[in-house]
Amino acid sequence: MKTSANEKRHILLDNVRIHHAVKALKDLGLPSIKELAEQKNIVLIYLPPYTPELNPTENCNSVIKSFYRKHRPRTEEELRKVIEEGIAELKKHDLRNYFK
Repeated sequence: MKTSANEKRHILLDNVRIHHAVKALKDLGLPSIKELAEQKNIVLIYLPPYTPELNPTENCNSVIKSFYRKHRPRTEEELRKVIEEGIAELKKHDLRNYFK
């Protein structure tokens, strides 16, 4: 994704604790996610807690999980195949709707 130097980008995050990991990163001498985002001209948008229905990736994961439950892979090779087929089931039209 190419953007101009002044153009802000937005990232949608759920409210899982790791997305706010200030202390753990500070202990490692690393900037927080918020600090790093600000340095890169990125605006972080956090979803309200317990709202997976607002997270577009949850819709995608739901399709793949459904495919998994239907096919019940027993080996790593079968699992990879089921995941690939599940991803292929995601229709372009649906993806656009998930991320509107």
